[in-house]
Amino acid sequence: MGIAVFAKKYQYFVMDLPIKYEKTQALRDRNIIISHVQRAEHDGPLERYAHLHDVVELVIFHKVSGRLVADQRAVALKGSCAVWLPAMAIHDFALEPGPAAWTVIQYRPLGALRTSSNTPIAVALGDVELQRLTQLVEWLDDASLQGRLGQAHAILDLMLILLGDASPLPWDQRGEGHALHRLSPVLTHILSEEGLDCPLSEAAALCSMSPSYFSRVFARTIGVTYARYRIEHRLKRAAMALVTTDQQVKVISHASGFHQTAYFCALFKKRYGISPIQFRAQSRAGGQSD
Repeated sequence: MGIAVFAKKYQYFVMDLPIKYEKTQALRDRNIIISHVQRAEHDGPLERYAHLHDVVELVIFHKVSGRLVADQRAVALKGSCAVWLPAMAIHDFALEPGPAAWTVIQYRPLGALRTSSNTPIAVALGDVELQRLTQLVEWLDDASLQGRLGQAHAILDLMLILLGDASPLPWDQRGEGHALHRLSPVLTHILSEEGLDCPLSEAAALCSMSPSYFSRVFARTIGVTYARYRIEHRLKRAAMALVTTDQQVKVISHASGFHQTAYFCALFKKRYGISPIQFRAQSRAGGQSD
């Protein structure tokens, strides 16, 4: 079945895919989401998938090998490291096959946090720094679950102080992310309700390209066709709603841009290997077993 991510209190559940769609609906009820990901030796490479979301994201890699493209720059990720990404920053993780583990923290800042930069940050972590961040994640999770937002944001501030004191990773300034930046109008538009049904012609016009040229640029840059990206985006939106709401499958299907529930269920089962109802049940069972 691939990767399975279970966050406490079932606030997040993803199978096979890293964090992809991301207008983070779960944050309507909770200001901070913490997800833990484990990959085994036999797991293949993660699909590259450029995306953005309307929350700040802090990713703490306990063990990883790969690359991040963000802000028209690229940085190599190796061993233990951490990445801080501002809201609406288009980014793309390309991780190599094999074992890996990381923690994803997504939040909407309340008040002034120490880091207000709009520039992505990537730092290397030593054993002591990783240990301290891991402890802070546990405290943050506890504070967030109990609704102590002031305390939670103070802990986030401490985490950002640690990142500021860590050794920065060198960014490649050769502009690897330029093509990604050119696609930012459509990637941003897809996050909106209106963007769910954005056809190829409209997507190309948003990026000031012809449909044929846009299709080539999109597939080369994102790693999948525009049509597939739209489907993946809708399915991820639906998966999030299945876990974080009690809405009926029919309602979620329509809200995610699928006008026929039977078609949605068939696509969902093909993508995740189980039906939407089974997906919801398994995600919640995983949260309860934590």
